[in-house]
Amino acid sequence: CQPCLRGQYNRCRRRQVLGVATPESKRDGAFAQFVSIPWWIVSKLPDQIGFTQAALLEPVSIAVHATNRTPLSTNSRVLIIGAGTIGLFLAQAVRLKGVRQLIVSDINEHRLQTLQSLQIQDAVNPQTINLKELVLERTEQYGVDIAFDAVGLAETFQQALELTGSGGHVTLIGNIEKSVKLNLQDLISRELTLSGTYANAGEYQSCIDLVSSGQIQVDPLISEVLPLKEGQSAFERLHAAQENLIKIILKP
Repeated sequence: CQPCLRGQYNRCRRRQVLGVATPESKRDGAFAQFVSIPWWIVSKLPDQIGFTQAALLEPVSIAVHATNRTPLSTNSRVLIIGAGTIGLFLAQAVRLKGVRQLIVSDINEHRLQTLQSLQIQDAVNPQTINLKELVLERTEQYGVDIAFDAVGLAETFQQALELTGSGGHVTLIGNIEKSVKLNLQDLISRELTLSGTYANAGEYQSCIDLVSSGQIQVDPLISEVLPLKEGQSAFERLHAAQENLIKIILKP
C-alpha cells in the first residue's frame, strides 16, 4: 500500500501487530519459547544486547519515532508529561537531540528517581510542585517550545497545550482517554501544532544501535525478570500498582 511504499509502515492499511492491538490488527503474541513471524521484521542483535534488553526495543522505538515526528533542535525547551516506560525512554531520546532544556513531569516518585539515575535532573512531581509556575519561570514566562503528552488523559492533554508557548508544537503519544475537549480558538490564535505519533516506522535498527552503544539505557527500567509461568501474577502486580515496578520481563 502507499504508506508502506513511503516507509510509513505503522500506517499500513493491512497492518498486523504481535500481541496487544485492536482486534482488526491483532496477531497472537510472543509469550512462548518459539514464535513464527514474517522474515522482514527480523533484526540481528549485536553481542552487546541480550534477549532481556531486546525485549525493550519496542518501547524504545516508540520514543525514538516520537522524536522523529517532532521538530526538536538544540534551541528547544521541552516538557515531557509522563515518565512511564515510554516517557523514560522518550526523555533519553530527546536528550540525544541536544535540546536546550528538558523538564519531565510525573506523579510517581520511583519514576522520578529513575530519571535522576539517568542523569535527567529536571524531574518534577506536579502534586508537590506547581508545574505551570515552574515552566513559566524556566521559560521567561513564555512556555515551552515543545511538549510531549506521554499519558493521554484529558488533564495531561490540556496541560501540554497550556504550557506550550505560541507557535509551539505538542506531540501526543498516550491515548488513555479517546475523547478530549479542544479550545479551537486558543489553538488557532496561538498557532500551535498538534502531532499524533503511533508505534514506530522501521526505527528498530537505529534503536538497536542506540541501546548497544549505551546512548539509551534499558536496564534501569527492568524491575524483574520472571519465568513465563509467572506472567499472570506479574500482570496483576503491575495493575495493582502497589510496588515500585516499571517493566517486568517474562522469559520463556
